[in-house]
Amino acid sequence: MLKMALVIFIHNHILLFISKLNIQPMMRVANRQKSSYKLHKNIKINKLMNIIKNYCILSHNDVIYSQFINIHVR
Repeated sequence: MLKMALVIFIHNHILLFISKLNIQPMMRVANRQKSSYKLHKNIKINKLMNIIKNYCILSHNDVIYSQFINIHVR
């Protein structure tokens, strides 16, 4: 139950994170990972983190990735 709550929490913040930065490539990365832009509430945290990591690697934005991980995964 706690894990599900955490997944939903992270999911909501990822959508907020995407909308704040207006990240278009993120959608393409997510689609390539066989996952939709609106991530399913049951998506595994590791897969979610991989999608974010892949976006940050493609955009060479390690700072956003590390800040994101620090804020949302403790």
